[in-house]
Amino acid sequence: MSIIIIFLTIFIFGINISAGQNTPQREGADYLIITNHIFTDNLEPLISLRENCGLSVRVVEDTTIYSTYPGEDSCDAIKSFILDVYNNWDPLPTFILFVGDANEDGGSNNYIPSKIFPKFSYYYSGGCQTHCSDNWYVELEGDDYVPELITGRFPVESTEELDLLIQKTIEYELSTIKIDTVMVVMSQEFESGSQSVFNALPASSNPVKLYGSQVSGTQCNSSIKSTYENGLDLVFGLCHGSLNRTWSGVFGSSSNAVVFRVSDFSGLPSEGVAPILFEWG
Repeated sequence: MSIIIIFLTIFIFGINISAGQNTPQREGADYLIITNHIFTDNLEPLISLRENCGLSVRVVEDTTIYSTYPGEDSCDAIKSFILDVYNNWDPLPTFILFVGDANEDGGSNNYIPSKIFPKFSYYYSGGCQTHCSDNWYVELEGDDYVPELITGRFPVESTEELDLLIQKTIEYELSTIKIDTVMVVMSQEFESGSQSVFNALPASSNPVKLYGSQVSGTQCNSSIKSTYENGLDLVFGLCHGSLNRTWSGVFGSSSNAVVFRVSDFSGLPSEGVAPILFEWG
């Protein structure tokens, strides 16, 4: 799963475990963690940090959910549990955090699965036949795609990865960094519906806007790197991810320009705190 969702989760989530850990009771909590059982013990440092936020939290393991909703596929069981939480818990969680990666092939690293849907026949699908969604888990009312709860994911495949992610979360939140440089990377097809939102960014955020109608893929890639080197705190990306770990979209005259690759990370400065990243598309 992508780094995108990692930074989203880092930005908005918090923890404090209450009594009755790992049982889907109806006692309520501000913050719900659904995790694969191998990761539970390693959440303690993050728990200590979040206790200071005044949040009540419950941790529920995947095996407990599956045994509570027998006969259902794993994704359906998780959604049944979340729907039960939504209808019965008091307080109702504002945040739900999934801890564990999801794998498209359902293999051994499919720790907390993500719902798989048929892929829309977009020209940029690159042969992909399916796409996954965590948003589906919290679409609980109405015939729409609007989530009723906030959700995010730590897409880790080992306790070592989780330890590192928690460490970076703690370092970021205890730092004195002030968000004063915001970047928006937007493929052309998203501009008509979203440009007005980002045009409202305050001047104090020193916004760097890389719109596909204004820059080519090469120019966008160069600007991302140079802005990162000069200090970057927050990134909004409206592009398209792919299995080969790239960001792409309509930039300049290209309908499928690659604007950033995982391999580009090796050329970025290693010091400092990585920016938080929100991604759509």
